[in-house]
Amino acid sequence: MVLLFTDNKLLTAGFAIFLSGLLCGLLAWYLSKPLRSLRLSANALAKGDLANRVDAATASRRDEMSQLAVAFNGMADAIETMVNNQQRLMGDISHELRTPLTRLQLSLALARKKGQHSTELDRIEYEALQQEALISELLTLSRVRLNASEKRLTAELTETLSQVLDDAEFEAEQQGKQLHINIDESISFEHLPKTLSRAIENLLRNAIRYAEKTVSIASSQSKNHITIVVKDDESGLPEAELEAIFTPFYRPDSSRDRESGGWGLGLAITQAAIYAHNGKIIAKNRLPHGLIVTIDLPTN
Repeated sequence: MVLLFTDNKLLTAGFAIFLSGLLCGLLAWYLSKPLRSLRLSANALAKGDLANRVDAATASRRDEMSQLAVAFNGMADAIETMVNNQQRLMGDISHELRTPLTRLQLSLALARKKGQHSTELDRIEYEALQQEALISELLTLSRVRLNASEKRLTAELTETLSQVLDDAEFEAEQQGKQLHINIDESISFEHLPKTLSRAIENLLRNAIRYAEKTVSIASSQSKNHITIVVKDDESGLPEAELEAIFTPFYRPDSSRDRESGGWGLGLAITQAAIYAHNGKIIAKNRLPHGLIVTIDLPTN
């Protein structure tokens, strides 16, 4: 065999190239596998999955890759702690604000009882109610982001959304608009019922508020995903604002005042609720006009 390779230089060169290629391939696989794990974890963290970490196999390697993985996980731990502390602080502040607000509302009630009526008192009462609603929304956003007030249950989607859809139908009817519902009754999966229903409620209310005539909601199920789509026939949004609408306190149209557009927390709560299910939510303009919001929820 040795003589064969000695006498045949072409065969020897070919074997050497094959062997070096195999070794290079194994080395590339050995190096790329942890890099792939790091990339996936970084992408998940960027999308809001703060609990995602580089797998233990990569972190336990005895090379620079493991040091990088450990450093990345440490950074992710710090980010998750910081964000959770921020959300808890927001919730605590909102909760504490209710105490003086309750005293103010009690004082207003006593003034009314004593027969005191004035334009100034009416204005104070109105602003107090606005503050109460804002604090309630902030507390909801904080609880949803922390995902601390509800347990996952296996339930049918129609059961979870039953009251939400009834209320949306009534609201659309009062505004002279049509709501088309196409929810698959066979869809059942593990989720957070109150959180998911709040997300869909905010979407539908937003769609009904700005739609011209029609709003629709539909669902479908694939092997590992459930998709919920809400469409309306409003004028649509600039492309640059389609992601920003899920930011707290963001209102895309300056003409939408507080009375009609709220505080810009509804869609932020919706996004937080979908992220609590490890899902995705995307808003796109539809042709010829309108907005389509797609929710993708994993079922495994």
